[in-house]
Amino acid sequence: MLKNSMMKSEENLEENYTSIAPISRDLLKKYIKHARRTCNPILTDEAKERIKEFYLELRGQYDSEDAIISILARNLDALVRLSEAYAKMALRDKVLKEDVEAIIKIFKRYLKDTGYDETTGKIDMDRIFVGQSRSNLNKLESLLNRLKEIFEENNWKALEKSNVIQILELEESLDKKFIESALEELLKEGTIYEPKSNQIKFTNKEV
Repeated sequence: MLKNSMMKSEENLEENYTSIAPISRDLLKKYIKHARRTCNPILTDEAKERIKEFYLELRGQYDSEDAIISILARNLDALVRLSEAYAKMALRDKVLKEDVEAIIKIFKRYLKDTGYDETTGKIDMDRIFVGQSRSNLNKLESLLNRLKEIFEENNWKALEKSNVIQILELEESLDKKFIESALEELLKEGTIYEPKSNQIKFTNKEV
């Protein structure tokens, strides 16, 4: 009974696909195979210029003091390849400016979806390539610097973890959960360690 039910479901899906899809699945496969085999579109001068403009626009916006990650060459290569693929879908032998514009639109949506930093209200390339926003990285850097100062003031002796958290929370105006999470990361990477329960100490003074 279950098998028959599954078969009927598949048949219904196939019927729905056939009634909705503009072309059949087999024809689509043949179309893709034909495009791959016969089309090798070349960038027109207008398309090259538009890619260059967009690339420089991104570098100018993000490759600054507000970002530690520049727009790498692979991103430029991705823009080129995607534009070529877009032209290939239309079975053209040239990549037009319109193809590039379509890819730029998709790329901008990707940046917005993956790199939007609610703290600053801006698109943050660090969030995309590093996994954390620039504002978050700044807070981590501030925390680590103050943490080193605290231990230096105490001759690098082991300190009560709860006391350190309290100091950072009051002096740096950081959220307790953020501090605890940051300390856990420092423990994982070996920057600090726990000589005893609820105590932390720097592994190396030169960190």
